[in-house]
Amino acid sequence: MRPDCSALRDAQQRFLTMWPVMRDVARARFADHPDRQDKVAEVRGICWEQYLRCLANNNNRYTPYTLAYFACRRAACGRTLCSGKRTANTAGINPGYKSPTLHKVHFADAIDYRHNAPFDVAAYRIDFPAWVRTLSRSLRRTLLALWKRKPGELQGDIARALGISPSRLSQRKAELLASYYAFNWAA
Repeated sequence: MRPDCSALRDAQQRFLTMWPVMRDVARARFADHPDRQDKVAEVRGICWEQYLRCLANNNNRYTPYTLAYFACRRAACGRTLCSGKRTANTAGINPGYKSPTLHKVHFADAIDYRHNAPFDVAAYRIDFPAWVRTLSRSLRRTLLALWKRKPGELQGDIARALGISPSRLSQRKAELLASYYAFNWAA
């Protein structure tokens, strides 16, 4: 039995009439984003997926704005169309991975290959070690301490091991995050 092509064609036509509103929402949301076109394309795919889900569930309470709003939130978090998992932030770093020193850390072994796209895995394997080499000694020590953190270990315990206050550890974590984003978006 063939699927009803006319129903799908009608759905596509209705979606295309709503797309300019959704596109404007996505463009406004990602106005300053370096990968603006990619994010807008991702929003389009997510909107189409959600629109089809609404049609399948006989949900007529959607509007182009609400579809775009939630699609933008999903895309901004790094959730791709094919996966609900985040791929942009940490590329699936395995927190249980142990290493004796930062110079011997094989960060590439810590990525979860099963839940990430190949381009994310490749970018992580190249960019993350290069970023670590740009860090100061104190930030590398902080990164290593956070990397080797045991489940349930408190921030105060890590700060004590580093010889700093918990608030300073929070500042260093923010510095690490800002440095990582600056390194990745600098190109």
